[in-house]
Amino acid sequence: MAVDNTAYAWRNAADEWRCYQQLPADFVHDHRAALDEAATSLFAPVLVEAWAERGYAVEFISDGDAMQHRPHDPSDETYGQVWDEAAYRLDPYAVVRAARLDDVLPTYAD
Repeated sequence: MAVDNTAYAWRNAADEWRCYQQLPADFVHDHRAALDEAATSLFAPVLVEAWAERGYAVEFISDGDAMQHRPHDPSDETYGQVWDEAAYRLDPYAVVRAARLDDVLPTYAD
C-alpha cells in the first residue's frame, strides 16, 4: 500500500512543467494558482492508475507534510517515478477546463 497526497505529488512531479509547457508561458504565469488547483483535483485518478501499474493500491492522505514521513516501501525513487508518469499523462487542456480558464486561454498568444 502506498500513501499519497495529490497536492504534494503534483508539486514534486518533475513532469508538471511538461503539462504547462504546452500552454502559453504568460498564461501559466498569470494563472498558476488556479491551474495548480485544477491539476491537483484531476491528479488522483491518474495517480491511482500509475500506482496500480506498479502493483500498489494507494491511500490518499490529506496532510501533505506527512508525506515527508511516509513508509520506506515504496521507495522514494518509486514515488518520483509514479508522480512523473502521472504528471506526464495529465492533459493540459483538461487542466485549463477544470480551472474554468478555457475562455481566457485564447486571449494569450503562443
